[in-house]
Order: sequence, then structure tokens, then C-alpha cells
Amino acid sequence: MADQFVGEIRLLPFMFVPEGWASCNGAQLPVSQNQVLYAVIGNQFGGNTTYFTLPNLQGSAPMGAGNGNGLTPRTLGQSGGAAGVTLLPTQMPTHQHDCTGNGFPGASDTPDNTLLFGGEPDPKFYLYKENPTNQNLVPMSPQALQNSGGNQAHANQQPWLAVQFCIALDGAFPVRP
Repeated sequence: MADQFVGEIRLLPFMFVPEGWASCNGAQLPVSQNQVLYAVIGNQFGGNTTYFTLPNLQGSAPMGAGNGNGLTPRTLGQSGGAAGVTLLPTQMPTHQHDCTGNGFPGASDTPDNTLLFGGEPDPKFYLYKENPTNQNLVPMSPQALQNSGGNQAHANQQPWLAVQFCIALDGAFPVRP
């Protein structure tokens, strides 16, 4: 493996941080003890002239800086996104759920995709009836279909595998072009 550059980030499969590296966990390091790394990354991930912050990749997916075709620009050190999202009705495409029934007595108590609600239950209280070739269909009340959902966020995460992101504290100084 090639020698690392100071500030280089690598994915490592270890349960420990190797010597000369630090975990990308958002820790603050003193500038006075890490002048070379500070010269490379500065305060891009937070901090001041006394302390600077390492990138925090815990629970995050890395994204390249810049912008691609049709994408908004991303600056180095910028973070964003959310682990959960609650969709609002205004964010869902316009659609409709129809519910129809017929005026014939029900003949089954087991619903499936070939049955309609019966209009009048027979003495056994069957609720569903085969569609008699679309005869005598009547629209049901809009109140027959209730809203669903509970305004709770849903998971918004891509598949993942836990590995450790580490940043090199020691190594070759990267020469700027």
C-alpha cells in the first residue's frame, strides 16, 4: 500500500485506529499539536485558531465536493441530509382511490381483488359480492375511505455496511498543483 498523505481519509476494517491516524468522528484537535494536518484541512470542518475539527463521518455517507450535471454545488465540509423524512400530502403525486359497491346482497365474507362490497348483507352477513358485470354499481361515500398514516417519519437510508473512516495525521505533505 502506498504511503498516505497527511489529511488523507481511508476506510479501514479495523476495530482500532492505527498509529498515525485519527477516527473521522468530529473530534477537536489542538492546532499547536497538529500543525501539519491543520495546514492541510484548516477549519473546513469547524473550529477556530486554537482547535480545529476533524470530519465527522459517523452515521453519514461521504459525498464528493463540487457539482455534477443538474446537481446543486456542494462545498468541502458541507453536511446535509436526514435519516428520516415525513412526507406531506403536498409532496405525494395526485392520485385517487376509488371505492365502489353494488346493490346486490353479499355472498362472501372473504375479500379479494374480484369482489365488491355488497349493498345489503344477507342473513349470514356476507359483505362481499362478485361484480355482476358492472351492473348496478353505485359510488360509495368519500367518507368510506379514511386517511391513513400517522405523520411519522420513515427511514430514508440507503443500504449500508459499517466500516471505520480514518484520517492520516502523519505522512507525506500533499503538494498543491
